[in-house]
Formats: sequence, structure tokens, C-alpha cells
Amino acid sequence: MIVRLMARLLTILTALTVSGCALLAPAPTIRQFSVTPNPIDRGDTLTIAWAVEGALRVELRRLSYDTNFGDPWLRPAVATVPDLPGTGSWTFEVPRDYRWPLRFEIEAVNLTGAVTALRSDVIGLRAYPCFFAPEDSCAAAPTAAPITWQPFERGHLMHVADPAAADDGTIYLLHEVWWQAFAAPTASAVEASTETPPDRLFAPQGLLGALWGTDDSVRAALGWATGPAESGSGQIQHAIRTEGMFDFFVIDGPRGRARLIGNPWDEAGPSWRLLDE
Repeated sequence: MIVRLMARLLTILTALTVSGCALLAPAPTIRQFSVTPNPIDRGDTLTIAWAVEGALRVELRRLSYDTNFGDPWLRPAVATVPDLPGTGSWTFEVPRDYRWPLRFEIEAVNLTGAVTALRSDVIGLRAYPCFFAPEDSCAAAPTAAPITWQPFERGHLMHVADPAAADDGTIYLLHEVWWQAFAAPTASAVEASTETPPDRLFAPQGLLGALWGTDDSVRAALGWATGPAESGSGQIQHAIRTEGMFDFFVIDGPRGRARLIGNPWDEAGPSWRLLDE
């Protein structure tokens, strides 16, 4: 009987000792947490490295950014990478159209729930000089592209090719006020126009003519061409507004420079203007 009581007492004392040690265990220690490079170009890859001691669980978060809050990093994380080892690294490719600053947070939790967290510095995105005008914007790198531009009675058509893509690029319809984007027809769809335009006007040819001749809405919006198409090397640059206003992009072509409100991948936009007018 005495032996059993002693054994039970020893078990209780052992449990209390282990529990006490656990309760007194220090919070995890973050020995290293780095995010490089800073600043970074869109399309490049960030490397996040860490070394944590005394943690049962390690988690990495990409924080949300919202200027509508007093603390722009207050909202829940936009992405979480759970169950990480105590030491390691992780990579994140910055999207080419990414517009906000980046920031990461690492959180370590031990057996008793004690938490240690650390945020990285804010990762800035490199801004490229605008080729068209000194604008208050965060401009992406300009992209070189072959461009064909033709004026019409009520606007313009511009074909912007993408040498790196498998398709035939994009045709932008610039109406008197608004603009609209169309996937360029394939080269096999191009047929020479046999229509006779009014005096001193032109029937568009090539890819522009293929779109104009097969889409009644394009023809109704623009009318006939007022001059021949001009082709040449050009560039397109997306300017990202970080606060207020609108995103826009500029197409620098053989007939000048046009600024379109919106993004290059949008289907349509509310306005545009020629910068050289």
C-alpha cells in the first residue's frame, strides 16, 4: 500500500516538474529573417530566409496592404505558408503587374503557445522612368513591340504585336472618347479589301483590315480610314497609380503617343488621348 502511494506521488511530482518546465520554457527565438533583394523589379524573384530556435510551429505570411486603414498592414494576410522547418528559405515571384509594396511576417510558436513574430522591411518595387512624360506614377518597364497605326474618320486602330507570345497581339480601337481592345485576327484570316472607299479615304488592309472588315461594330464606330497605315518599332509602358487616380498605359507608335486610361489587358477603357497633340 505504501509502495503504491509513493509511486503515485512520484508520478504526480514528475508531471508537475515537466509541466513547470514547460510553463517556464522561453518563447521561440528568431535568429534570422531576411527578404532579398530590396527593392526588386516586377517579374523577379524574392528569397525569404529564416532561422528559428525553440519553436513547435513556424509560419510565413505575405501581408495585405490597404491604405484605407490607419496601419496599411492591418488586414489579414493575403497568403500563408504553414508548417515550415525551423531553418529554411522560400521564394516568391513578383507578378509583372503587381502594384503594391510587399511585406512578409514570420511567426514561431512553442509547445505552450508562446508566440514570437517578426515583420520584414517593406519591399519596394523599382519604378522605371516613363518614356512619355514625367508622371506621378509607378511605371513598369517599357516593352518594345512592332506597332501598326492607322487613323480613321472617328478615331484610330493600333495593332500592338507581342514577339514573345504565340498569338498575333492586340488591336486597340480608339474611338472619339472610349477605347476597346480586340485579339488580333490570325494572319490566315487576312484578305485584301476589294471595297472602293469614298474619295480621299482608305479601306484598311492587313490585320487592321481583317478586324474592320469582319466586325460591324468596329466599322460603325470608326468609319473609313483617313490615311494609310504606318508600321514601325515602338513600345508600350504601363503606369501604375499607387494612390488615387487611374492606372494607364502609353503606346508609343509610328504616329505618336497615345495614353489609354486602364490596363493593357483590359477589354475596354473610358478614355484616351494623344500626348503629342
